[in-house]
Amino acid sequence: MDKEKRLYSRGCKSLMSNMKRKSVLLLFSASLLCMAVMASVVAQDRLVGVSEGDWFRYGYFVAYCSSNDPNATFHPPGLARLRQTNETEWMLWSVQNVSSTEPPFPQWEAVFLEIVTHYSDGTENTASGYISVNFGSGIMVSKVISANLSAGDSVYSGIHYSDSKIIQTINRTYPDGARETNYRNRTRRVDVVRMNGETMNGTMDEIVHWYWDRATGVLVEYSSEIVMHIGNYTSTSSTSYRLIESNLWTVQEQSTWLTPIMILTILALITVTVSMLVYKRKHKSCYQDKLHPTKT
Repeated sequence: MDKEKRLYSRGCKSLMSNMKRKSVLLLFSASLLCMAVMASVVAQDRLVGVSEGDWFRYGYFVAYCSSNDPNATFHPPGLARLRQTNETEWMLWSVQNVSSTEPPFPQWEAVFLEIVTHYSDGTENTASGYISVNFGSGIMVSKVISANLSAGDSVYSGIHYSDSKIIQTINRTYPDGARETNYRNRTRRVDVVRMNGETMNGTMDEIVHWYWDRATGVLVEYSSEIVMHIGNYTSTSSTSYRLIESNLWTVQEQSTWLTPIMILTILALITVTVSMLVYKRKHKSCYQDKLHPTKT
């Protein structure tokens, strides 16, 4: 009996020891995984490219809609924002503050924006919010992303943005000339089963294009297109706007180095013209002297 107790006790101790070893290994593995995740996040080196006081003005707001439905209105059901976009004259984004919202990691900074929308009837609407350039949290999503991202980088490092990657970096022309921009698009299709209280059977295809200035991470151009197929009818709508002015960029004026060149060119032409006239007059005078020599 004592022998059995000793064997049982020894077995329990061995079992407990094995369980402890496994627990330690699990904790160690979990720690390594967490460290790897944290390292990957930090390694992306998310940077805020704007400062408090920076502002960006947008214009060229365009809203377009077409449909083969004879009863279609300017803005299809559920897309009343088209009318609002079409009535927008300009939009001003102002950076109110840049601060860390997720300490103790200073690279996880958020940009606080104030957006003023000015309409054609003279009215204005003001909205405020923030966006974390790291995780993508906040209501100002896609307005600002991290500066200096490259093709293949996620727009934000949050888990919901794992498939939202920069497609390519290309040069596009804006107020200060050609700038490097990070481009991304999104294409998706959703089923439309109910809209405005009515049962429908159709689909909606959406294509969105974003262009961000690579140096600052600020959105400089946006466009979207929505194609809805409801029954036998197809409706297409699109919106777009782009940056027209900023305190960071100035509209290019005529280069001043052209002025002295133009002046020198004009002076040279005047000099050549005068020299030719003097030369012609001199030779004409000599020719006339030969034809009509002076009598003495």
